[in-house]
Amino acid sequence: MVFPTVAFAADNESNSVEQISEVISTQTIEVSGSNTQYREALPKAPKYSDFSNNAEIVDYIQNGPKSFSAGCDTISVDELLAKSQNVVTTRAGDVTGTFTSARLDTGTPSVTWNYTVNYKISPMPSGTGWYFKSVSCTVSAYKGFLFYTWATSGILTFTSATHTLSPSTRPTSLTVNMTLQFQIWTEATGANPVTYSESHSHTTKVSNIYN
Repeated sequence: MVFPTVAFAADNESNSVEQISEVISTQTIEVSGSNTQYREALPKAPKYSDFSNNAEIVDYIQNGPKSFSAGCDTISVDELLAKSQNVVTTRAGDVTGTFTSARLDTGTPSVTWNYTVNYKISPMPSGTGWYFKSVSCTVSAYKGFLFYTWATSGILTFTSATHTLSPSTRPTSLTVNMTLQFQIWTEATGANPVTYSESHSHTTKVSNIYN
């Protein structure tokens, strides 16, 4: 399901609060499996400031890579809880909360994404450390004001979004994968849009959730 909305967020380039032109969210699908292979070999998405002019941007979205990895961010349980909202401890000793990842760049300048996780963590049977007992995720894409310095219009549509808990027994990390479809109009390309898809991946690992 896709839920278009309008929101406010901090712009990556200026750190000022600006209205985001479009937000698209999709519910992720949980997949449990063996240890996650972080896709470090994939290129990292560029920033708007990496380009000298609009022609470089148009050339990049037409001919550049379409699969990206934002790598793996490792945080402690204390950091997870400090960055979370609605933190509650249950009678069973589990802890629930809502965590939102950092804003991540796509391969299209001034289009960013992040994900929000509703999680439940549970103490390890040994009494040392925690593991993810359950999660549900929402992935969002954002089109910032700087997008319109080089493009005249754009449509963003999620075609897939999944998350994987790893390992399958008492998981310690969460990987989110998503594919975003773009239709971009620019002065250089005229009436016909540049149409392409980008695939993105990011992992959050909690350092003191022990096996």
